[in-house]
Amino acid sequence: MAVFLFDLNDHMAYRNRYHNVDRLLPGEMNRSDFRKNYRLNYEEYQWLCDYIRNDEVFERRQENGRVLSVELKVAAALRFFASGSFQNVVGDVAGISQPSQSRAVAAVTDAISRKASDFINFTLEPTATIKSNFAAIAGMPNTIGCIDCTHVYIRAPRENENIYVNRKNRHSINVQGIVDSKMRFVNVVAKWPGSSHDSYIWETSNVLNDFRIGSPIIFSIFLFAIGDSGYPTQPWLMTPLTNPQSPAEQRFNSSLTRTRVCVERAFGILKSRFRCLDMTGGSLCYEPSRVCKIILSCCVLHNICIDRGIPPPNDVPHVVQQPDEDHHDRVDDMQTGQEVRRNLINTWFN
Repeated sequence: MAVFLFDLNDHMAYRNRYHNVDRLLPGEMNRSDFRKNYRLNYEEYQWLCDYIRNDEVFERRQENGRVLSVELKVAAALRFFASGSFQNVVGDVAGISQPSQSRAVAAVTDAISRKASDFINFTLEPTATIKSNFAAIAGMPNTIGCIDCTHVYIRAPRENENIYVNRKNRHSINVQGIVDSKMRFVNVVAKWPGSSHDSYIWETSNVLNDFRIGSPIIFSIFLFAIGDSGYPTQPWLMTPLTNPQSPAEQRFNSSLTRTRVCVERAFGILKSRFRCLDMTGGSLCYEPSRVCKIILSCCVLHNICIDRGIPPPNDVPHVVQQPDEDHHDRVDDMQTGQEVRRNLINTWFN
């Protein structure tokens, strides 16, 4: 009988360790280790839990005979975003199974992505600070954003598999991002398969439509975003000259290239913070619709890190995006864009 009681006590201790939700939370972890594993400071983690706590996805659902708290679900999702590995989460966040982990990722991405507009928003009425910060980088005037695309690799989808194959013959989502001078994402388009060209994503974006609607204002103040040679030259989108001849043209190209490094670095930091988006984390094993929500959620978390002063990881790679030269210009936009670019060079770089 005594042996039985001893075994029962051991069993209850095991259950307390692995089934008591409060003891599964990472609150007592060293703060430096916490940020390394979860990418947020503990204070921001608590804030995020409170911010999305009342979302409808967090209904009180039984997981393995118990209710997983919002805190545990957020911790599990953040650990997966940071590492890209279910095994890391199962190992680090004790007491949560891989199926529970997958459901936690789904719930947290649903909650965060629904609030994306609170953190990611683009405006054609930028503050003087935005323009002056861009100008301070390399002298490029009246810039309100830098644009580029990056690929996030995914498992081969069950439907329409061929459209997700990119030019490197891998399945991916092609993600368009526009960033400000602080490398915050002010616009994210995460819905197009890997075979989509960067210029096509731009041509179908709401931001371009906003530019066209606001074009009289934009023309009068030379307000534009800047991109690489994979994009068409438009009145609202400045791209480098293919073959600069004069010193002014060379200065323009140099200024544009140095300024648009912001978006390349932003993608590099994003993927270093959240390895689930990087090749080192492997391909995301979700359906494309879920992957797109994960991408958007990581962009929101990236902006939160910048807003809260959380430094990027130490291993941010030097990322240079490969331009897509196969674009199709609207002739009227292209001609007017070249005129705007010529005036810009003559006014600011001569």
